[in-house]
Amino acid sequence: NEAAIEQLGYSRDELYSMTPVDIKPAMDRAYFEEMIEPLGEDGVTHLAFETVHRHKNGHDIPVEILLQHYVLKDDSTRFIATARDISARNRHNKALEMLSVASGDNALDSIATAVCIGLDVRWAGVGRLIGDNLVQVESFCQDGKLEANFQYSLINSPCEIVRDKCSTTIIHSAVS
Repeated sequence: NEAAIEQLGYSRDELYSMTPVDIKPAMDRAYFEEMIEPLGEDGVTHLAFETVHRHKNGHDIPVEILLQHYVLKDDSTRFIATARDISARNRHNKALEMLSVASGDNALDSIATAVCIGLDVRWAGVGRLIGDNLVQVESFCQDGKLEANFQYSLINSPCEIVRDKCSTTIIHSAVS
């Protein structure tokens, strides 16, 4: 189907020539067959599991699979698999884990890193306003790694616009 072609990068013909195990680097054929064996027995019509699909270019995509088993009128069987990319969910869960343990001296580092990873942004920082126009960045994460802290002027920065649209009281209470 078109979604699989887009998600995995293979052509329709390439996908038709592959088995489910061909795109699951964490599973061999024996494990996969053992896992799906209960389908069709004792009224089991579906199962859900998480695994990894390998894109044609080699990168891995975490997915949640819903595999459904159908018996047709002629007693032949069909399987329908729905794969949902759970990359964003995994990033959000990792960020929540980091925030849940944020405390003490490492709290700001945990917050900056969690925002960077959880929102999948290149950088995130936690800072405080010093006076009217200077920000002291107390923790800065770039590309998922903590970097040195720094100061910058709000004048002519995108943050100046935010400051100008909010009252000083809100900014001070939000960053203190």
